[in-house]
Formats: sequence, C-alpha cells, structure tokens
Amino acid sequence: MRAIAPIIAFASVCLLPLSSHGQELNGFEARTLQGSQGLTLPYRLFKVKNPTAGSKYPLILFLHGAGERGDNNTSQLMANAGATVWASDAHQAKHPAYVIAPQCPTGKQWVDTDWTLGSYSTTTVPVSDQLTTALEIADAVAAEFGTDPARQYITGLSMGGYGTWDAVVRNPTRFAAALPICGAGDLSKVDLLKLLPLWTFHGDADGTVPVKGTRDMVAALKAVGSTVQYSEYPGVGHDAWTMTYANEEVIDWLFENQKAAAAGGSGGMGGGGLGGSASAGGASGSGGASAGQAAGGSLAGSPSSSGAAGTPTGTAGSAAGTSSAGASSSAPDANSDDSGCSVRALGTRPANEVGAFLLAGFTFALLRRRRAS
Repeated sequence: MRAIAPIIAFASVCLLPLSSHGQELNGFEARTLQGSQGLTLPYRLFKVKNPTAGSKYPLILFLHGAGERGDNNTSQLMANAGATVWASDAHQAKHPAYVIAPQCPTGKQWVDTDWTLGSYSTTTVPVSDQLTTALEIADAVAAEFGTDPARQYITGLSMGGYGTWDAVVRNPTRFAAALPICGAGDLSKVDLLKLLPLWTFHGDADGTVPVKGTRDMVAALKAVGSTVQYSEYPGVGHDAWTMTYANEEVIDWLFENQKAAAAGGSGGMGGGGLGGSASAGGASGSGGASAGQAAGGSLAGSPSSSGAAGTPTGTAGSAAGTSSAGASSSAPDANSDDSGCSVRALGTRPANEVGAFLLAGFTFALLRRRRAS
C-alpha cells in the first residue's frame, strides 16, 4: 500500500476543481454555455448582490470587439469598460442589474460582413452561430435568475456595434433599448426599429469602421419617424466607447427605458415582449410590435482593441435569433434552468474526469504489476 499512496495523492490533486477557471474577475463569474448550434462560448456574468426576494432586475448584454476574441474568458472584461461599467458599485447601487459578457472565438465574427463597407443586408447575411449562442446565454441567465423581460438591454462596440444592430433588427421586440457604438446595420430594416429607443455613437475620424455606416443608419431611422439619438465625436478615431461608457447621462438613459408590455420570455429570435418600449416614467413610449432592433453587420478581419486602423476593437453583437432550447450552460450549481440548460461550474467536471481516470489507471497498473511479481 505504501507504493499506492503517492499515486492516490497525485490523483487526488487532479480531482480538485480547476478553480482558476471559475474564479471571479472584477466581480464577474466565469461560465460557459453550449448553444443549440453546437458552439460553446465562454462568458462572464455579474450577478446582482443581495437581490430582494420577489424583485426582477434588468439584464444587460455586452458584445465586445474583434480585438477581444479568444477563449480566455477575460479579454472582454479587461480591454475596456463596456461590461464592467455596469457592475461598478456606484452604478449597481443606482441601477442594480445582471451583466453578461460573452466571448467570440478567434477568427469568428458576431456578424459575417466586412465592416469597412458599412451597411449590409440581413437577407443575404445569415445570423451567425456566435450571435445565436450569445442570445441563448442571455435566455439561460434570464431564466435562471428571473430577470425582468421588460428591461433587457444590449450594447456593443466596433464588431460588437455591428452585432448590436444585428441583434435588434433580427429580434425587434426583445430589447427595451440599445447602445450601438461605431457599427452599422441593415438600412432596409429600419422601419422595424422606429419605436425602439436607440442611442448610437461614432467618431468622425474613425479609420477602421467608417462613420458613414452610423450616419446612414441614423438618417434612415429618422426618415421613418424614429427618435434615435446620435452622438458623433469630432476628431475622435475608432475609440468612441471610452467617452460613451464614461457618460453618466448615457448610463441613466439606458435604464429609463423599458418595454411597455411583455409577454413570455426573451425567446431568442423575435422573442420577448409584445414589442415597443417606453421610458420608466411612461413619457417616451414606443409601444408597437415593430419596435425591433437594427440589423448589425460583423467586422471582417481581426479588429484589435487598440482601435488602430484595420484593427477595430469592438464588441461583437448578439444577433442570434434562435430559441435557447437545447443549449447547455455551465454555472456554479449542478442543476438545470427553465430553458433546459444544464449548468455546472466552469472547469470542474473536466478536472474530476481526468483525476478519476488517472487514479483508476495507475491503481490498475500497479495491482497488475504486484500480481505478476
């Protein structure tokens, strides 16, 4: 048995959960979800601290840019404040909300279109698996924590700005408001968005994603009666997000909006409430079923978080429009949510499986050797 003891000790270490994979970063928990398209995306989740029983809280989906793509599940939090701004103590005290930040794989895009061309057509550009899975993550989190379906928001920058437009255009009744930054969308679908509260942003000196894409979307929206707000930053290049997320007026504006009526869950493509949205005070109502989201394109190439020309940083949009059925999520508890998603702590199961395999293999080999001798 003395010979077996070191083997058992080694295998016991392997049985420990990979805690580094599940550790929090800036208060965001590490998770993964396997979506209905077979794609597994890592994502970060910030949960409302000490939620009041019976209360429903908003849900924010942040879509990062091309420079943050990968599988480390950290870049989408560290490159800019697109996700973390909503989780700050000050903002959570004023606007408590759940925040989701999925990570798009390397070489993939939230929307399969060339960002240098500006607007594109959602008719010829199908929804990507990445966007589909990102929305399924939002579905799973909404079901797990019972978030408020009338206050689901989306924001994204660069590649994620395209994704934000794409998500809202393909799911016109899902979100209560959207903040797309330096992106572009489908001009032919703006009628779907005329009642949706939108505030979009772009630098007029952007050499990576042409400002024309946002200008065209705004002009088309105003032509159909939208009250879209547009902030164009003079002399600013690709980084239009730093000033945007540092603007308290923008933060407060987002939470002022909520859907006038909600029926059922957020529901992937076209899911959500009855459409339209109204401000919390009821003043800025936009309550028709046509309150959609603008279609967003995704950035081609590999934009970087530095915002240099040819390398946009952005946040990939979650334009997916499929339901969350069949998606499996990894969460801290081994249970399942209402959408049928299985949940578990990130990294725990693989570690256990490896440890058990090593323990069994070493023990079996040692016993055979002892018998042979």
